[in-house]
Amino acid sequence: MGKKELQRYSLRKSSLGAASVLLGTAVLAVGASNASADEVATTTDSATPAVEATDAVEESTSAVADSTEKKVVNVTEEGNTTVTTSEVTNTSLEAAKTAATNEGVEVKEEPAQTKETVDAAAADNKAQAEKINTVVSDYKAAKEQYKSDKVDYDKAKANYDAKLAEKALADKTNAEAQAKYDTEKQLMIKLQSNTKLLSKLMTQLFQSTRLRKLLMMLR
Repeated sequence: MGKKELQRYSLRKSSLGAASVLLGTAVLAVGASNASADEVATTTDSATPAVEATDAVEESTSAVADSTEKKVVNVTEEGNTTVTTSEVTNTSLEAAKTAATNEGVEVKEEPAQTKETVDAAAADNKAQAEKINTVVSDYKAAKEQYKSDKVDYDKAKANYDAKLAEKALADKTNAEAQAKYDTEKQLMIKLQSNTKLLSKLMTQLFQSTRLRKLLMMLR
């Protein structure tokens, strides 16, 4: 009876955490896909050699050069079956994660998942890379927009502060003028009162002098 070999292809899942921008905070996240695959068993002869530790796989590329690698990370014997687990990585995904980290976007490692084939795992890695690159691009755009908005805000605030200073100076000038007016008004009222009193005294003095003259004439 031939020995069975079970191939498992593992890939690391990534998600993006929060990143702060100056006074503002931009929260960017990419949800990891929940796709999983059943393990596939293939019947081989017991003489079949083990998978090489590192094996480069040629793939077609699109706009960005990319390469896929698989590396055996675990080999176990389960009864009559040799279970080989290989980790599949893509340079595009690693580059995307590095770019995100350099930009200040936190990249979190999620539990590994398995796929039926290397191509399926590589496709998932490329999809993750595209998501991360999109988020980083949006994040950069958001930072630039924030900087632009902050410049406009600083200008508006400087103008507001200048107007506020002008108003404070005007209020101070008005308060001083009001105080001066109130003081002069009180002095005027006091002067008017004194004038009336003086007029009354003068009248009384005139009447007293006239009365004195009449008394002298009567003598």
